[in-house]
Order: sequence, then C-alpha cells, then structure tokens
Amino acid sequence: MIAENDKAASLDKGSGTAACLATIIFFVAFCAYVNTLHNGFVWDDAVQILKNPWITHLRNLRHVFATNVGAFMGITQTNYYRPLMHAVYMLEYSLFGFKPWGYHLVNVLFHAGVSVMVFFLTARLIRQQHALSSLSAVIYPFVAALLFAIHPVHTEPVAWVACIPELTFAFFYLLSLYFYLLHGDRMGWAYAVSVLSYFIATLCKESAVTLPFVLMLHDVTFRRKTAGFPRLLTKYVPYLLVVAIYLVLRFNALGGMTQINKHGDLTTYQAAINTFPLLLRYFYTLVLPIDLNAFYVFHPIRSLHEGAGLPSLLFVVFLALLALVTAVRNRLAFFGLLFTILTLLPVLYIPALGENPFCERYLYLPSVGFILLAISFFAHREVTGWRFPFVLLGAVSVVACLYVYGTVSRNFIWRSDSTLWADTVKKSPDDVVPHQNLAVALRDVGDADGALKHFAMAYALKPNEETSYNLGLAFKKKGLLDQAIAQYQKTLAFNPNNPETINNLGNALLEKGSIDDAIAQYRRSVALTPQYPLGHMNLGIAYLKKGLLDQAIEQLSRFVELQPGSLKGHVVLGMAYRNKGLMDKASEQFALAREIDPRFSP
Repeated sequence: MIAENDKAASLDKGSGTAACLATIIFFVAFCAYVNTLHNGFVWDDAVQILKNPWITHLRNLRHVFATNVGAFMGITQTNYYRPLMHAVYMLEYSLFGFKPWGYHLVNVLFHAGVSVMVFFLTARLIRQQHALSSLSAVIYPFVAALLFAIHPVHTEPVAWVACIPELTFAFFYLLSLYFYLLHGDRMGWAYAVSVLSYFIATLCKESAVTLPFVLMLHDVTFRRKTAGFPRLLTKYVPYLLVVAIYLVLRFNALGGMTQINKHGDLTTYQAAINTFPLLLRYFYTLVLPIDLNAFYVFHPIRSLHEGAGLPSLLFVVFLALLALVTAVRNRLAFFGLLFTILTLLPVLYIPALGENPFCERYLYLPSVGFILLAISFFAHREVTGWRFPFVLLGAVSVVACLYVYGTVSRNFIWRSDSTLWADTVKKSPDDVVPHQNLAVALRDVGDADGALKHFAMAYALKPNEETSYNLGLAFKKKGLLDQAIAQYQKTLAFNPNNPETINNLGNALLEKGSIDDAIAQYRRSVALTPQYPLGHMNLGIAYLKKGLLDQAIEQLSRFVELQPGSLKGHVVLGMAYRNKGLMDKASEQFALAREIDPRFSP
C-alpha cells in the first residue's frame, strides 16, 4: 500500500504552495541559463540546423519519420533514430528562422520544465516512503529540483542547441513517470497521458526504452499491493507496445538496431569491462562537476588489471552493496540509485556509442536519480528522529552558490566554436578532434596562423586523409603554396582518387603560376568524377587563363549545367564568350548573373 499522510498530501491539495514553489524553480532554472541566449550555433549546430533542408518545410516530415537522423546529409548508416529532433527544429525555424537566441530559448524553457517535473516527481516519491512534516515534505522536493536546475553538468545539454533530444526526451520521460504514479491503480486519463508521453519520449531519443524497467522498479520498490500481480503486469503492456512500435519504426529507418561500431577493436569482454570505468566517471562527475569538457578522450582498458580497472570494479561492488542495504532500510534511496543506473545503461553499451563514449549530456536524466539518492538520506534521518536539518539548508546554500557560479561561467564557454574548442583543447590536448575543430573555428574568424598551428597539431596526432587535407588548406590560406602542394600530394597518398583533393592541388598550382600542371590536375578530377562541378569550373578558368577559349566555354557551360544559379559561373562564362567575341551570348550570361544578384555589373 502506498503510504499517504495528510500533512504531506498538503502539497497536492495546497495548489497555491506547489504552484509558488514550481514557479520559483522555473525562474531559477531559467536565470541560471539566461546568458546562453547570447550564444551562437556551435559544433553540430551548423549541420543540424544551418545546413538542414528538412527543417524549412513541413512536407519533409515524411522523410523525418521514415529515415535516420542524418539522412538529410546523405548519411545512410547511423545508430540514431530521433524524428522529433527535426520536428522541433521545424517549429523553431518557423518561429525564429536562423536566429540562435530562439533555439537557445527553447532549450532553456525545456530545462526549466524538466526542473519543475523533478519537483513534483520527488514530492510524489517522498510521500510514498516517508511520513514527514508539512515543511519537510515541501523542502526536500524543492531542494532536489533546485539542485537539478543549477547543476553544472547540465550546461552541455542546455547550452548546446543540438542537445534538444536530451531535453525533450527527459521532459516526456519524467512526465510519463509522474502520471503513472498519479493514476494509482485506475486506468483513467492520467494513465493515458503517461502512455502518450512515453511514446513521444521514444521518438525524441532511444534511451527512453528504459522507462518500463523504471516503472517495474518503482512498483517493486514501493510494494504496490493494491493491484494483483496479473493486473500489474497488464499495466505494463501499453508501454511495451510503445517499445514495439518504436522498434518497428527504428528498424524501418535504420535497417537494424545499430549499424556502426566505432570501437570494433574491443572484444566483447573488453567492451563489457570498460563500462566499469565509465560508470565510476559518471558518478564522480555528478559528485564533483569540475573541469567539465566537451570532448573526453576515451582510453579503453584491455583488462581489469590496468588503469582504472580494479578501482572501478570495486566501485561497482560498492554500488551493489549500497543497493542491498538501501533496499531494506531506505527504499527511496534504493529507487534513486537504481534509477540512475538504469537510465545510464543505454550509454554504457560502448559498441553503439561514438568515438568519445563519455559525454556530460548523458547524465541529464540519470542525475535525477542521483539527486533523489542524496536527498533520501536526509529525509530518512529526519524520520528516524533527526529534526528538520537546518544545517542542510546551509550546506545547500553553499553548494547552490558554487553550482550557479559553475553553470553560468561554463555557459560562456559554449558561446562560440572558438571559445568552446579553445577550452576543450586545454583539457584534451592529446586528441585530434578538438584541435581540428578549433582550427576550423579559428579559420572561420580569420585567424590563419592559429588555424595552421592546430591543423598541424591534428595531423601530427593522427596523420590521415582528413587531417592532411585540412593542413593543406591551411597552408594555402596562408599563401604557403609549396607547402600546400606538398601536403595535398601527401593527402593523395591516402586516397589517390579524391576529386576534391585533386581539385585543390590544381588550385595551388594555378595560384603558383603552373597553369599546365593545374590543368592536368583539373582534367584528372573531372575524369574521375564527371558530375563534380568545381572541377569543371576551375578547369574552365585555367583554360581561360591559357587563352584556350573553346575549351574554357565547354567546361564553364558544363559547370552551369551542373550548378544552375551560380553567380560566378554565369559571370566567368560570360567573360569567356566576350573574349571569344560572342557578345550576344556574353550579354545573356551577364543578364542571368544580374537576375541572381541585381548589384552585378559586367
């Protein structure tokens, strides 16, 4: 039987008190992240939003639900099916266009909403465990929600627009759980809202599949004897049907559960034991959210005898013992601990994760369980005779100040790509990704020297086609043509038939004045890929410089066919016609150029 007490029930009945506290939590959560409204788009935002044609029209919803999350970029293999990510972006685009502040506002509002859900959910769970005074029954949920709202580990999912799946999934996940607790044993409207919310959560992020296990955990933990076991099982059926529907949609879009394993060098045993250091690191970060980092370098262990193997195994044993003790003495603590672990399970499956398996955003929902675990010990002490812990208020005040400082200052790090990756390079100097991303960011803001430095460091860390190509671009940007030519030739050693590399080699040769060598490279690029527009454009320009007007016109005409609407294409083709003396055709091309840009004047 769920423990009810009249004083604690006042939180539900006293809607004014609950509404006031919920409003305070919403306001605090919003204020903690209000400075993100000045931030721009960073990292994956450029691709997922600025270069995402799907979000510009509702007709693309059919693609959103039928394909993987990256299909708009031509990606055919991925492990992610999150259709509501694009749907939310569509709504945001219709409201804000490409103004970053609007997208950040939505993230902050969702976070504030999740924080309010933590308040109501904690209040409900505490009532099921303890008979507290009216004041305590209000204070503990408030403290839990407050700590969640301002916890610095949440800066990544809130301050980074691309993390909207994390926020929406957590909101609907907690909403579903709350209404499941609210309906008691009646199959009424609250139960229907719970199932519907759960379905929405699955379409936001795949980690939502853990909810049925959390529901079972709750029923076992709090001994819901008001319903017989058979009836209790039937209440899980709609949630399991939601999982089945989600899996059908996922299989249809992806062709399977997972397609890419970026850690194929690990055996099954090694992948399994690496979950222990991950779990230890997640709990450590929840306890001490310091030195937060956008890109943690993954250093896998090959056996339990190296690195963090044995310490992390001992920590897992400690968690198991803690679960056994709390299952008997403090059911709320037991639920909080198991909630944290269950919601972390999907991100402990290393074969399905990216090259950096540890990410702060993965802690967004699990942190709810961790905060429940922490709060439960104080609530339990009060029940056993310890009066209202005013010392707790002092401790919470100190922690809250530290959290707010950490959160607000960390939000500034996410302001731009250059600020984000400069911070990340300091914390992960031995990985190629931060250096490459910082180099691109510096190049985009005009810092050619800084870009060259970090492209060179990325190439030194991991000499492959991508890092070599980017270093070649950086050399050319600096006007170091001989170094650029040499670097492009090194890049071709990785992939001799990449038309883009060949084309850029031609550009460097052309700029150096080696027109014949440049023409040879351009001809090679269009021979390999006849549909490559830039190859035809640059070959035409080289022929034009050489005075081979017929060949120039042929190549430039081909470029205009492949890429209609290009201002430069029509202008250069018009110049070729004019040099040839074909003034009518030249005028036609210049007129087309003016249609594209009325400011153009031949």
